[in-house]
Amino acid sequence: MRIFLIISLIALFCKTEHLGKNIEQKQTNQKIEIFGSEVKSLPITINFQIDKMKVKSWLTKNYFVDKSIKVDLVSKFKNCNIYKVKIAGSLANNVPTEYTFISILDKGISFLLPIEYNNFIEIDGKNMFGGVYNYREFDYYFIYRLEGTSLKLILDTRDINKKKVVIGYYRNDECKEYLPNRLICNYDGKKTISFNGVIKEFCKPGFDRNPNTIKALAKKTVSIELNYKNNRWIFDEKSKYDFW
Repeated sequence: MRIFLIISLIALFCKTEHLGKNIEQKQTNQKIEIFGSEVKSLPITINFQIDKMKVKSWLTKNYFVDKSIKVDLVSKFKNCNIYKVKIAGSLANNVPTEYTFISILDKGISFLLPIEYNNFIEIDGKNMFGGVYNYREFDYYFIYRLEGTSLKLILDTRDINKKKVVIGYYRNDECKEYLPNRLICNYDGKKTISFNGVIKEFCKPGFDRNPNTIKALAKKTVSIELNYKNNRWIFDEKSKYDFW
């Protein structure tokens, strides 16, 4: 009986230890989806003392495993620290290399976003973060709004009335060429964000570009305007932009 009890205790200990390792592994491998319409706060303990070296260490361990990253503090205001995160080295051209790490200090929550941050927006007491999302040779604009312990994607220029508004383009051998490659962004500090620049056209409608065509057939001034109305960002129909 005594021997049976000892064997049972050993088996229970081993099972508990194995279960504990599984739970620990599951917690360690837990990741927050950052590419969807809602980004939840990261599983960082509230006593995480934020600085760029600890941000880099945490991200390297939990997200960018085996990747070389650079982390820099780019903005610090009110209750927020905002860091630029850049992956170094050669990557496939469909993998974003620019990210933003946001720590909201008074709430003890942090986020990782797949954008290059450029604007903090506060309207009617609501906090929003805007930045550029890059995919291959295209730039688009995203805005997230803080709602509780999540960030909601409330503007994505890949879907403006089922069409795409491209705010940056990095090829110069196709029908269009952007000057500058990323249109100039301006936030008026209120409820309007605009993008301005020039697009060169090298093709006739319905034709591909002739490789011998060096001089643009047309130059069009671009002026894109986004306005915040009724808790939404709206594409202004008066914008000078041809969808493509």
